[in-house]
Amino acid sequence: MTFLYFAYGSNMLTERLRARCKSAKPNGIAIAANHKLVFEKRSIDKSGKATLVRTEGVDTPGVVFEIAENERHCLDAFEGFKQDKPDDPTRYGRDDNFQIQLVASDSVTTATTYLANKSENGLKPYDWYLALLIAGAVQHGLDPDHIKNSETGQVR
Repeated sequence: MTFLYFAYGSNMLTERLRARCKSAKPNGIAIAANHKLVFEKRSIDKSGKATLVRTEGVDTPGVVFEIAENERHCLDAFEGFKQDKPDDPTRYGRDDNFQIQLVASDSVTTATTYLANKSENGLKPYDWYLALLIAGAVQHGLDPDHIKNSETGQVR
């Protein structure tokens, strides 16, 4: 059994995701309609990490991966999701029914993704973190301008 995972942040970089989930296989490009990429998830290092916020008229591209179901717990751990604390404001929440539009087939489906339980304005991502997002976007043929043009402010 496998599940679809929508990556829009540093996990777009295949090697990074495979270090976490060995079975991860890129399965195409998708769009999160009416969602904007922001860096409003506070990390334990006080930097801003990527999340999506609902914003009418803004679409965010990402990469769909197919991952073995028995590795879901690995992804949960790396994303900081706790099954017993799904709404913890200091963590990501997991959405197993996140709607995405597959670019190749122009069809809509659902996938698992992780979204910040709490957004915080004014956070800044580290430069190395932004570089991972850009590398993942380029690796899969996405225009990295959506990352560069997001409201990142200055990097830490």
